[in-house]
Amino acid sequence: MGSGGAQKRRGRKLAELNALAAAGRPGVARLQLRAMNFDKLPRKDRVHWARLARRVVLPDVAARALEKLVLERGGGATPEETAEYAAALSALGANAQARRLLRGVSTEQCPDAALFRANLEFRCWDWAAATRNLREFLGQPSVQGVKRCIGKLNLGGALTGEVSMGADLRLLAEAETLLLESREEASALGVPGLTGVIDLFLAQKDFFRGDHSPDPFRSLVNRHPAGDPLGERAAVWALIAEVHGLNDRRRALREARRASTRYRQLGKGTFARDLEFAVARVTLDAETLRRLYVGSPFLAMRRVLGQLMGEPPPTYLWKNGSAPRRQLDLVDLSPTMLKRGQAVHRMLLALAADFYAPQPLGELHERMNPGESYLLDSGPNRVHQVVHRVRTALKARGFRSRVDASADGIQLVLSEGEGLRLPWPAAHTVGAEQARTWKDDRWEEQWRRLWSARGAASEITANQAARLLGCSRRSAIRILDEALLKARASRLGRGPATRYRLIGR
Repeated sequence: MGSGGAQKRRGRKLAELNALAAAGRPGVARLQLRAMNFDKLPRKDRVHWARLARRVVLPDVAARALEKLVLERGGGATPEETAEYAAALSALGANAQARRLLRGVSTEQCPDAALFRANLEFRCWDWAAATRNLREFLGQPSVQGVKRCIGKLNLGGALTGEVSMGADLRLLAEAETLLLESREEASALGVPGLTGVIDLFLAQKDFFRGDHSPDPFRSLVNRHPAGDPLGERAAVWALIAEVHGLNDRRRALREARRASTRYRQLGKGTFARDLEFAVARVTLDAETLRRLYVGSPFLAMRRVLGQLMGEPPPTYLWKNGSAPRRQLDLVDLSPTMLKRGQAVHRMLLALAADFYAPQPLGELHERMNPGESYLLDSGPNRVHQVVHRVRTALKARGFRSRVDASADGIQLVLSEGEGLRLPWPAAHTVGAEQARTWKDDRWEEQWRRLWSARGAASEITANQAARLLGCSRRSAIRILDEALLKARASRLGRGPATRYRLIGR
């Protein structure tokens, strides 16, 4: 009796908090979600609370609610649990892990998985992939009402984005039809909040058809209060339209650079990137094209930029100022006293993968540790520890450049007169293959040291390994766990009594 009453109270509370979130008052929901112990909830309830956490922009809470269920040995997570967990991971920046999880979820079993995959590709500027997933989402008979309306407006936006990357202009006709339908449906369903997004996509559609008037974008700016994200996005596009309307390309580039600098100073680097990308494709300025290519970790964007650039140089100097007085060379490491592939080197390269915006902790973790799961109990700590070492390394070498942390993530900010020499992106983005090679090399070196230092002992504990290697117990466990995966060791016992039998060098 008591259990049934508790279930009803939780159901009423969940409905109440969802209603507050829908009314634009998520504060109460955030406070209560932060204080919740999800381990005490019945399993069937957790996915609903996780969905609420994601809606009120608490992806870490959503991920924590489902992490054990999805990652526990032997599987057993439902498609809905896996999809919700992956959506939370993507919001935390762990896109590679989220993509792997969503790939294993059938759209027929969980239609939202296709929508989550599309949202992930939106974040990566891959409009073509987003289009494919949104068509799959809308092809499900169960997708109706508000969800169908959202799917249509997103598909219209994705098709417009495809055209922005050079796709056939005929896609704009389909985009227009979808956007007009979604506007009618939003009005009929009583969700007027979607209208602004639809109007922005419609204005972008007209822009790519050749109408470079800034007026539709200015109208959107006037309809939204100062600081509203949609109004700010419309203001960027009004500027893009103005620049494209200029016949003088030198003036266009000058205006774009001035606005880009202003956005950077305001901490809105993503707007600076949008502006520079739009203008660089008109002006074909070589330095702007290269800066965007090296400083934007989006493969779809790079494909477009690569077609506009000539032969790329082997390295790129990222700088603040015309001629940096001091630079850190991450290609030829000998003057820097850094070791290739070690944590500080990998983190500097990871931070340099995006010149414009802070990178979420999940994204940095994946750049540093490709293939590893981003776990809420350890992942953020691991990133912050290496970031602290990077700050120390920069200070020791006389650099004034900062590594800033904010709610949006972590960003390397170059001081005036300083620069970083970077390999051309095949290496500097710390892609999975490059980072995995560096990690394997580093592990082999540590394993050889452990093998030599163990003496005649054939079995070892994590504490003993930590003493022999001069590292933390947590680091020693990671080295030994990797040895298990490589069949170079076997595990004996459980818990505090766990020992590792070393098999081969």
